[in-house]
Amino acid sequence: MYNWQDFDQTTVNALAQKRLRDENGMTCPLVAHERERLSWRESGRPRSGTEMHGEPAASFRASPTYILQDPLQNFIIGKEMVSEAIKGAWDKVETSRLGHEDSEDAVSWNVFRSLQETGLLHSAACLLAGVDADIEPDLYLWGRHIMLTKTAAWPKLQEIRKKLEGDGYNTEPDICLHVKGWGWIFIEAKFGGRTTICRNDDHLKQWKQRYPIYGADVFNLEEMNDAVREDLPEQLLRNVLFAHLMRSSDEKAIVIALCRECDGSRAKKLDRFLPDNAPVPIRPAYWEQIYRDITPDVPVLAPLRTYYERKSLRLGQAFNVKDSKETD
Repeated sequence: MYNWQDFDQTTVNALAQKRLRDENGMTCPLVAHERERLSWRESGRPRSGTEMHGEPAASFRASPTYILQDPLQNFIIGKEMVSEAIKGAWDKVETSRLGHEDSEDAVSWNVFRSLQETGLLHSAACLLAGVDADIEPDLYLWGRHIMLTKTAAWPKLQEIRKKLEGDGYNTEPDICLHVKGWGWIFIEAKFGGRTTICRNDDHLKQWKQRYPIYGADVFNLEEMNDAVREDLPEQLLRNVLFAHLMRSSDEKAIVIALCRECDGSRAKKLDRFLPDNAPVPIRPAYWEQIYRDITPDVPVLAPLRTYYERKSLRLGQAFNVKDSKETD
């Protein structure tokens, strides 16, 4: 994939300010491309993106961002498994977005699959949820049980989906860790985006009719009933309900709102719609915590550290970390 250093930041800033682009095309943001002009794939339609360009081949967007022609180039680990998902074997939603620069799914896979392959998911459970796990948690990504050498369907998730949503939204928790003897950690991952709210007032009405009836024990129903669209963090609250229904009677559950440090101020107040001493609490956490607290002393995680240090978002540096080469 491209690193943020591959892009000329003067050009990136100009594109972000809606300069260096028009109805015919945009200036290439790649370093050493001497501000080459790129034509839109569909003439006069900036939203179509540019013709494929560069190595790896990508369609650039004026926003600015890019979409890789080969989505597998957005991954640093587990590409054979990802290929299965892309081919449709997992019934994963939105596989078309896996090659996007801002794909939350790609970041989630790269980080948590890397931790799994190095036997450090228990460190993530401790860091994010305060769970002191004696053994490695089970990992669930993209609605699938991910094991070291194979994957499997997740029947319990499908059962809960059917109960709550029928053939509706097909909720797919971003990341889940199951800690045997403790319970479930559901992780709602954001990568540059805001806390998700309902699309419109009709969506809010449908949401209130669908979910709260199953969540009397985990929601503050009075607050939820009075909520307006802009206030309700619907995706996080769906995770609360799914986590509650997923756990057995002797298990705990928690939902982690995971985002970048610079996006922390965007998060809505997380506990307004939960009762005091909520049985399934929501806790904020940051991608950079994983980088700083888990990766430094683990040599085999060098590729993950490099990924953190070089990853781009909107063609600039994605994470608040220093490139190790700059500090050598």
